Amino acid sequence: MAARERVPELAFFALAIACAVFGYGTYRESHADVAPGPRDPSGLRVVTWNVGGSGGPEGHALVDKNLPWIAERLRSLDADVIVLQEVASRDQLQRLRALLGADETESTITAFGDRRIGVLARRGSLEAAEFRASRGRALAATYRQRGRAPVALVAVHADAYSAKQRNGEIGAALERLSRMNSAEAKILAGDFNLDLDLGKRRDLFTDDEHLDVETYNVVAKTLLDTAADAGPTAEPDRRLDYVFVSPDAFAVASARPWKGQRLGDMDHDPLVVDLKITRSTGR
Repeated sequence: MAARERVPELAFFALAIACAVFGYGTYRESHADVAPGPRDPSGLRVVTWNVGGSGGPEGHALVDKNLPWIAERLRSLDADVIVLQEVASRDQLQRLRALLGADETESTITAFGDRRIGVLARRGSLEAAEFRASRGRALAATYRQRGRAPVALVAVHADAYSAKQRNGEIGAALERLSRMNSAEAKILAGDFNLDLDLGKRRDLFTDDEHLDVETYNVVAKTLLDTAADAGPTAEPDRRLDYVFVSPDAFAVASARPWKGQRLGDMDHDPLVVDLKITRSTGR
């Protein structure tokens, strides 16, 4: 075929590729805020969300005016277990619980601080467990549903600025989880602030870039990273939020951040994980 005869053909393929790229980008943009579908009643939906701000004029913790917005999104997700970071106070968590339906929701929260970890649970009971070494950076609890194995949960909000500090906090949380009843299914979830992409900025989040990889590898050796391929969860394009589970008790049905749900100076998306329960016998 002569070169000039190939020009229309090449132009056609170039146009087709451009349209495909544009169409894919438009699809991603238009579907970025589409909510996850209904939860599977036979499974377990877990959400982790840093609901605080990015440090603007209103500070870091969840502000009260955002409570209705947060509650509306959480109601639509209808999750079984909700792990929140940057809750301002116990009273604020109780008000959020009331918006979700206090009679149907149980809660627990770290004991002190102006940026706390709170856990909300539906369709089951939530029992707080002692965690002296957490210094307010982690919370341990057991979630129980009738007819199902109890779930040991440790929620974490690791330090944002020191990889060494994160290493110690996440390590302590993993050790605490391992000491919870070995017959229980296990979940380790929260804002880990782990920065695994060494090609991105170093100036905001770490004092030792290699420790984040080492910390992640230690956790991933025994627990399954449910959202490994789900993409970034925080501004601008960082994957800082995680849900790890015991692989012998759960399989992953789906896991992704729900984009477009930030309000004001919030800088995290809710990470929504749907789990299939592979260990179903309760006690």
